[in-house]
This record gives sequence, structure tokens and C-alpha cells, in this order.
Amino acid sequence: MIEKMNEPIIKMFNDILASSKNLVDTAKNINWDIAHYIADNTTAKIMMLKLHEEKGYKINQVEDFNFPTLVDNFVSQFPSIAINFEEVKAQHSQARNPFQHKLITNYLGIRQNQAKHYISLLEDLMSQLGILIIDNEKQKLFDELKHMINRLYRTRAEYSSQFVKKIYNSDDLQDLFGITIRKNDDDMPMKFLNGEYKLVPNSATLSRIISGKLIPLLNKDSPQETIEDVLARLFNRFAKFVVEEFGVNLTL
Repeated sequence: MIEKMNEPIIKMFNDILASSKNLVDTAKNINWDIAHYIADNTTAKIMMLKLHEEKGYKINQVEDFNFPTLVDNFVSQFPSIAINFEEVKAQHSQARNPFQHKLITNYLGIRQNQAKHYISLLEDLMSQLGILIIDNEKQKLFDELKHMINRLYRTRAEYSSQFVKKIYNSDDLQDLFGITIRKNDDDMPMKFLNGEYKLVPNSATLSRIISGKLIPLLNKDSPQETIEDVLARLFNRFAKFVVEEFGVNLTL
């Protein structure tokens, strides 16, 4: 019987989190349902284990709690954990519970943004409990790349040569984010995520390749609001890519 939040269990929860992130970003709504179920089930099991291991609750006691009672007991025993627990209960009562017990969800199902939000709550819970496994070296590379891209769009051509040089000289960045860069030349395009995105640094022109077609996303004249929105989605895609390729969770 599992009674402790030991290293193998923590790894299991992190693997489950990574799997749910992969599922929720697919185009199939059945995978959104599964990802939402994973988030709900894992959230409950983490709270049950923590109440048993650290607060002395008996296993049969936490297993007999209904979901709202489980959440309320966890909140009372771990007041420093600051996530939206009312939203956690709502996700269970308004989505998970109807999905399991109501026929209408056979054709409605869980919405993708709903599942994503629940997964983000689970990730935040794990982070605040200190059980979210972060690869510090990969996280450092991710933070560095985000900083470099943000700076490229703030200073544009003034920084593009330095931007290219850093990536050209970093095998670690290239390997982690599937970057193809053939020359140390800011006029030459580079590709990210194994060819999914293309960037010409000198003009800050970012495009995405979808079904063989090049879809423009940003350039040096893009409005700031557009830049922020596109880069936020790009960084989310970077994080998902690392989960897919390396099974490693990155924090945004």
C-alpha cells in the first residue's frame, strides 16, 4: 500500500503531469477528457497522501472523503498552499462529475481550455508542495532562450547578431529546442522545434510551418500586444516540446 510521498511516487506524479500536458494539446477532444480526468484524479491523490503522511489522517478516512470534504480538509491543514481551491472543487463538480455520470457529456465532453486550466492548477499545487521536478539545467536554458527572444523583439536589429551568435555557439540550446542554424548570420533563417517555427533574426520575422505552408506570425513592425501574445504561445509550445521529447516539465 502506498503511504508515503517518496521519490518513486513523486516521479510518478510528475510523469502523469507530463502525460496530461501532452494529451491536452492534441486535436482530439477525447484526449481533453482524459487529461481532465488525470488532473482531477491526481489532485485528489496528492491531497490524500499529504493528509495521511504529514497530518496523521488514516488512509481509510481520506479515501472515504467526498471530493469537497477532501479539499476542505486539505485547505485547513495546509493553509500556506495558495491556489484557487474553489476552482478545483468547481472543476470536479461542474465537469468531472457530470462527465462521469451524465449522458449529455457523450457529445459535449470537456473543453480544451477547461482541461488546460485544471492541469495548471495541479502543476501549481505540486510546485507549492515542493514535489514538482524541475531539471535545473534545462530550466536555465529555457529561461535564457525566453530572455533572448524577448530582447530580440525589444531591440530588434541592434541585438540580432548577438542573438544568432549565442544560439550558433550553444549545442545545448540547439539540442533542447530542436534548433537548426546553419550559419552565424543574422540574415539567415533558423528553425525551432524541428522545423515547426522559422525565425529571421535581423528582421525579427517569425513564421510557423503548418501542413507545409509558411504562416507569418510576427515581424519588426508588429504591435507590442501582438508580440506579447504570440511569444506567450511560442514559449508554451517550447515547454510542451521539451515535455514530449525529454519528459521534463518546465515552468513558464
